[in-house]
Amino acid sequence: MSEYTYIIERKPIKKTVTEIGLHMFIFDADFTRIRYKDKDKKCHICKAEFKDKERISLAFIRNEKNHLLCESCASFLTTQGVPYKDFKRGNP
Repeated sequence: MSEYTYIIERKPIKKTVTEIGLHMFIFDADFTRIRYKDKDKKCHICKAEFKDKERISLAFIRNEKNHLLCESCASFLTTQGVPYKDFKRGNP
């Protein structure tokens, strides 16, 4: 099983992604109603705000809470060899 570790530049913190749940959520009114915190409205890695109807993935981080990911960060991590399961929710 492969993992990918990245470093947060503003702090000397390393986080290891062990698995990714691709396309687990759709960013829409229902998502924002359920997950109402500002931190849940943008990618936890690149900090880009989610666009309407964007498919959001979930990264499982070793010894931490899960992180929400945008399409580009999720794609990057899967190309680095992180195992994933595609839930195929939302429009392609």
